[in-house]
Amino acid sequence: ELVAYDLPKAPESADLLIERIATDAGGRSWALWMLGAIGNRGVETERAQRTLIQYSHDPDEKTRFWAVEGLSLLGSDASIQPLLDIFRSDPSLEVRERAGSALAQSGMLTKQQRLSAVPGLMEIGEDPSLDSNTRNWAYQALREITGARFGTNSIDWREWWAENATH
Repeated sequence: ELVAYDLPKAPESADLLIERIATDAGGRSWALWMLGAIGNRGVETERAQRTLIQYSHDPDEKTRFWAVEGLSLLGSDASIQPLLDIFRSDPSLEVRERAGSALAQSGMLTKQQRLSAVPGLMEIGEDPSLDSNTRNWAYQALREITGARFGTNSIDWREWWAENATH
């Protein structure tokens, strides 16, 4: 993707993307996505993460959606908690679903990184203040990450995690 869009793995590319995010509403979605991709390749990774987190709180739903996509492509350990927070609390069902999917299967997170999200996903699944879609997506994410085939019984998940977590 970086080659196809003529984005060298250089800090200047991150500068251009961040400038586009800030000034070009029409190109913002693409730039958020590519910022995650270039950050994944070691270019300005921390700066990319800060920018993506900043835009994950934007008033515009589409912007938040693509910031989540960027975070999923960034694939860093530091992406996990922001994705869990977005999954738990974004006002948009679509953005929450995207964050849950990013934790479960899409993007560039490793298996170990996804496993580190398990405790947070269990908390989301158990939270009665959240809507049923979000809680069900949390359990779906748990199934995809772990390969375990429990339903929505949090006790089963807690017992499984106690036996299988790598401490």
